[in-house]
Amino acid sequence: MFFLGYLVFYSALSLLIDVSIFFSILSFVLGGTLYFNSNSPLQGIAICAFGLLILISSLCYHSKGKCARGSSFVNYNTSCNFLSISIATVIFSIPIWYIIVKTNIIEIKSSPLYIFIPSLLISWAILFKIVDRILIHNRKTQEVVLEDYFTIHRSRRDLTHIYIFKFKNSSDLYSTGMFRQRIFIDKIGSKFSCTFGKGIFGTNYITSIKLIKDARIDTSENQTSHSF
Repeated sequence: MFFLGYLVFYSALSLLIDVSIFFSILSFVLGGTLYFNSNSPLQGIAICAFGLLILISSLCYHSKGKCARGSSFVNYNTSCNFLSISIATVIFSIPIWYIIVKTNIIEIKSSPLYIFIPSLLISWAILFKIVDRILIHNRKTQEVVLEDYFTIHRSRRDLTHIYIFKFKNSSDLYSTGMFRQRIFIDKIGSKFSCTFGKGIFGTNYITSIKLIKDARIDTSENQTSHSF
């Protein structure tokens, strides 16, 4: 019962923010507490295992592709195959719903069909937030130049930030996390070595980024050489 509530909470939270490493740490703490201080050690093990999957998925990529729809700052959506993720979510939610109903994890006082809604939410979070990020394929490494880097808000009233960057000669946008975005600060015009890949649901990812030529250093060196 507690593990199910944990999954629903994770799924709902992942709709709002990219929980990634923070939620995996919380899972280890919560799972360890349940394992050593409760009558349900298996739930603690399950939560720790799920937290490990979240941690692995967050380490498998650096940034994810975005598709900009219109000029408004609220329209930067994750680039993915909506049809494939929708079909997979519905199919995968059926066994989740069946397990919940048949094992009587929740005392159902009304129609069991109401349980299908949280089953869909759990299925989507597992497939899109974990499986898609772990099973990245078609990796290729390219040298690219950072063209722009900026921060947007999810909504006018929301304090959550999305860090967006773009490379030259490419129309693709990518978003990254609060800590990983630091590599782009004051680096417009710099050259990076990036490994690009694609998730099983068509999401574009950058799995690794390495700075190979800092534009600021080159500019300062050129100014120094001209001064002499």
